[in-house]
Amino acid sequence: MSGSFLTAYLTGTGALDNPVATGALAPAAALSRPIAAISATIGGVSAKLLFAGLTPGLTGVAQASVQIPNLAPGDHALIVRVAGALSRTGLRHFRSNRCT
Repeated sequence: MSGSFLTAYLTGTGALDNPVATGALAPAAALSRPIAAISATIGGVSAKLLFAGLTPGLTGVAQASVQIPNLAPGDHALIVRVAGALSRTGLRHFRSNRCT
């Protein structure tokens, strides 16, 4: 579990470093990342972001690939912050070796 990655999907990340036309698919060749700062916590613990940006091949959907910090087994809130705005809480259940 600790050190593994999970992917959260979100919308509303704001301006991008590689803008995509409204309604267009996000390209895979040139990734589009938000200009605003993005961070994540799981269970109140800072989590490392491997990638945050538009999901290639989808329209208007972003993803945050988050490394799971060392946590005790149980329910933990996943929160993504974009430019200071908090996401809704996503509750994940973590077992000794996996997330459900």
